[in-house]
Amino acid sequence: MKTLLTAMFVALLMVGCGEETQKKAVRNEAKEEQNRKEKEWKRKEDERKRPKAKWSYSGLDKDGKPDGFVTTRYGNGAKKAEANYKDGKLVSAIIWRPDGVKCPLTNLKDGNGVVVYYNLDGTEDFRITYKNGESQGRD
Repeated sequence: MKTLLTAMFVALLMVGCGEETQKKAVRNEAKEEQNRKEKEWKRKEDERKRPKAKWSYSGLDKDGKPDGFVTTRYGNGAKKAEANYKDGKLVSAIIWRPDGVKCPLTNLKDGNGVVVYYNLDGTEDFRITYKNGESQGRD
């Protein structure tokens, strides 16, 4: 009888622990989902706060693509880039950091090279490689 009661107690204890483990797993999943949602919300909030570049085109070609000289500015009004397009393809570009210093890394001539873009805090945001005036993607 004592053995039977001990076995039943152990069985109940194991079943109870299994339920608690399941509850912990569900709580952990919910916490991870909440963390993921908070990170996504923060990313979107940061995106909304980031000032948008102001564009000024000298012209567009017949397909609505940039053609000619383009100037962009940071949200604070500082010059961000000067670029020259021909038939919608980037031919040359000069980039400035938000502090007004010309980017020493951007090197795009005759549609070939690299263009580096910056965040408002002066850190590098991303780079794009160009070949024959067309983007080859971010580096």
